[in-house]
Amino acid sequence: MLLDCTLRDGGFVNDWEFGYSSIRSIVSRLDSAGVEIIEVGFIDVKRMYDKNHSIFPDTQSIDKTLSGICINQAKIFAMIDFGTCPEKNIALRNQSIIDGIRIIFKKCDIDPAIDFCSKLKDKGYKVSANPVSLTSYSDKEILCLLDKINDLMPFALSIVDTYGLMLNEDILHFIDLVDRNLDSGILLGYHSHNNQQMAYANCCTILDRRNRHKIIVDASLFGMGKGAGNANIELIASYANKVHGGEYKIEQLLDCIYTDIMRIHMKNPWGYNLQNYMSAINDVHPNYIKFLLEKNTLSIQGIDHIVERIPQERKLVFSQEFIENLYTEYQANSINDISVYTELKTILLDSNILLIFPGSSIKSHEADIKEYIRKNNPKIIAINFIPLDIATDFVFVGNKRRYDRLLDSYHLKEVPPRIIATSNILESQVPITFKLNYESLLIQKQRTQDSSSILCINFLKKLGVKKIVIAGMDGFSHNDEDSFAEPFMDMYISSDTIDHNNAEMMKYMISMREHMLFNFITPSIFEEGGCQR
Repeated sequence: MLLDCTLRDGGFVNDWEFGYSSIRSIVSRLDSAGVEIIEVGFIDVKRMYDKNHSIFPDTQSIDKTLSGICINQAKIFAMIDFGTCPEKNIALRNQSIIDGIRIIFKKCDIDPAIDFCSKLKDKGYKVSANPVSLTSYSDKEILCLLDKINDLMPFALSIVDTYGLMLNEDILHFIDLVDRNLDSGILLGYHSHNNQQMAYANCCTILDRRNRHKIIVDASLFGMGKGAGNANIELIASYANKVHGGEYKIEQLLDCIYTDIMRIHMKNPWGYNLQNYMSAINDVHPNYIKFLLEKNTLSIQGIDHIVERIPQERKLVFSQEFIENLYTEYQANSINDISVYTELKTILLDSNILLIFPGSSIKSHEADIKEYIRKNNPKIIAINFIPLDIATDFVFVGNKRRYDRLLDSYHLKEVPPRIIATSNILESQVPITFKLNYESLLIQKQRTQDSSSILCINFLKKLGVKKIVIAGMDGFSHNDEDSFAEPFMDMYISSDTIDHNNAEMMKYMISMREHMLFNFITPSIFEEGGCQR
């Protein structure tokens, strides 16, 4: 049997806003295609009813949205994340259009979740128990869980690979274990995620295996789902037709994708990506990898080293505070930099200081920058890069990735700049002249605390500098081509993080105005009266 979870799992992509007509069209086409089970969304008491969304506060709301649809053969299911919906919001089965409810629950909630399943079963629903992240269970814990599931006798139990961690041998192991020990009257389901591009292959493996139980395979239209997405129902249905004598109408699925899904994918794409792959191979929550990648300060090896420090019991439970502390501990490499400050004071303190950031405005305003340099003869400090058209005295680097990229441009300079680096950076082929204690320049409890921009300005403040002239500090743009003057400097950063980082940097610059004067040669969102890009 195929279960389509587009309107439920796919909703993580677009906040479940498919539109009223599309919700009804998707359900109708899936039924016409011969899909046996259609999961129409979440039931969550915190969400108000909106006919354009496939997330509902109660079963009556689902009835409103699907009223009048002619469903020929499919069973209609909804899902509840245990703890988000009280029993009173679920009408009796004979008073609702839905046939069944799937309950997802964490390992710590097994007993109360099974009790909740029992109550829904008593109301007449086909109930599926879906323990999330089955890869976090030991075999002994799975057997203990199966004893409780067998006592419950639900419609189905699903093996849920929440973070796409399973390879072929893993899925065979879990299927064998569950298939042997689950009561034969209970259907066996599998819900995959595509972090390692294994969702389709694993589904085919399950279909090909000679199972004691009837199998329910979860999939979604075009693989729509959170992060890396799910198995593609159009591919699974086609495979079932070709190999297992299925009779699914693939053209109905493709028409549905073309009509209702591609417009969403164009705005909010999902699918395999570096973040989800790295979370799978490291067996950790994707948000840990997202946090470390978006720091844009670490090599992949550095990220691996940090992830290795996460205890097993915390790997699949994300904590922002925990990963921030782990990151700071890893980066910290305390040194005594008193003599460095003493030497740099004699060089910089009585000079005009020009900071050149790698924003694209240094190209469009190159003449203004050079004119300022000609008239004022400043000490020039570039941040994280070496400008090819402007002679710089120093380059400040607080970012290991940026430091590694200095090599080519460093050797192109007849007189290369001196490198000022923070202590988290280990010297390689580009010589570091001055090294500063990394921890002493951080601003705690701020996502951008270790931005090289902040580290450099904090360094100059600590040095005693009262006035800075700035060029190229444009602010991040949603178009990478607008952000950087030099090619290939674009960063791994999501749209919401761009906005958040710009906002935090603005707060920082405002807070620093009481300590030093900033003059901007080029346009910047961070100057007084600056506009968001």
